Order: sequence, then C-alpha cells, then structure tokens
Amino acid sequence: MSLTEILEEVAKLTPHERNQVAKALDAPTDIPDCKDADMRKRQNELNERLAAEGVLRRPPDPNRKPRKFSPARIKGKPLSETIIEERR
Repeated sequence: MSLTEILEEVAKLTPHERNQVAKALDAPTDIPDCKDADMRKRQNELNERLAAEGVLRRPPDPNRKPRKFSPARIKGKPLSETIIEERR
C-alpha cells in the first residue's frame, strides 16, 4: 500500500479515529536489541560509505561539540524580503 493510499484511508476516518492514529504515530517506538554500540557501528559504516562515494570529506568527530550558529550580517533590508520581491 502506498503512502497516498494510506492517507486517503486515514482521511475517511472519523475525527476521533484520526486522533487515535495520530497518537499511535507519536508514540515512541523502541528498536529491540539495538544497543548504543550497534548504533555507533551502523553510523560509522554509513559515514565510511558516504566518504567512499565522495559525499563526506571526513566523518564527523563524535566528541566535538557543534559550533554556535551566528547568522551572517548583510547591509540593507532583510534577505528574505529581497527574495520575496524578486519572486513577484
């Protein structure tokens, strides 16, 4: 069954039934027998494969803290306004 078919079937449900579906989808799902070591191994394998394909230059260091984000400063009006004006 495709996603479109599933969504069409959900649309046919009553509001109460749709709420039940939403709650079921929001419920946490536990992956059985998946330990931290297994997750790290799978992540490392993925990083190696992406590096081999040239998507990653180097795997991320798991011990490194992410840098604090600071937006670039530009002169004039906000960039979002310029983009909106150019699309018109």
